[in-house]
Amino acid sequence: MNSSRVTRTLALAAACAMAVCLTACSSGDSGSEGEEGAAAMRASDEQVSTAMVVMQDGASVLFVDQQTQTPYYPTLPEGAVLNADGQPMANGDLAVGNIVEVTGNGIMLESYPGQYPGIYKVQVIEVGSPADADRYADLVESVGTGAALDPNEVPSGSLDYRTDLAVVTSLLEAYRSDFAADTPEGASDAVLAGTPFTDDGTLRDGVADARVEGPTEATVSFLATPVSVQVSRVEMGKTDGGQPTVDRTRLQATTQPVETTAGDGMPGAVAFTMEPGYFYFINATFDGGSADYGFACLTPGTN
Repeated sequence: MNSSRVTRTLALAAACAMAVCLTACSSGDSGSEGEEGAAAMRASDEQVSTAMVVMQDGASVLFVDQQTQTPYYPTLPEGAVLNADGQPMANGDLAVGNIVEVTGNGIMLESYPGQYPGIYKVQVIEVGSPADADRYADLVESVGTGAALDPNEVPSGSLDYRTDLAVVTSLLEAYRSDFAADTPEGASDAVLAGTPFTDDGTLRDGVADARVEGPTEATVSFLATPVSVQVSRVEMGKTDGGQPTVDRTRLQATTQPVETTAGDGMPGAVAFTMEPGYFYFINATFDGGSADYGFACLTPGTN
């Protein structure tokens, strides 16, 4: 089965450090040891880069990586944006022309501009001025406020989780929505109608999947802030050929709600525990409409 996953396997040294950390965390008796282990695990995959703030319109912030000159939309975790003195500042207080140091997991979603949901910290290292960003004026004009921020277009989402040896981010595209855009045709390509399963219940090619050995914490977030997010799941079986499948005639009766909590990262992100052998449905409501996303949670090696 094809997958839209974007994965990055950590270097061997980082993987070994992570494995040691996991052993220490599982055997430790104190909360402080667990916190230290979690911090060490995160440090093993940290990537640090610098960027300039080139757009700040209150609804969206656009960065340009200063090494690659690539624009991207950053996820700005609440409380993790710091001013030049190292003090917490409101995300909206970032100003055009600021040079920031960005610390995260290094995984960029494949879109244009890219989306960086795995940011841990952003700190202003040079205040700069709006004039410093003038050289990116054409870029900002071409990007505008970003397609994902258009209230008539379906926002893309991301699924983030961690295995023993990798940090994984999967792009989630809606398979159904009631968004509508004002176009000559009366509707945009964002108006979707579909299902992640074929008529016989087999999982369609290209549907996102997660590959884990057992129960794993996952976070789903979106480029635009959702009004609400509901997660549910249905148990999957397998076809004779080993393909994941569901009984579509009993979907409504067998689908179970999944408990969620507030997730780190983008506002409106949700966290939950996923388990292999289930398909997870995510329904998100935005100001412009609602959309359905989903992914299959599988064990490594599943077709």
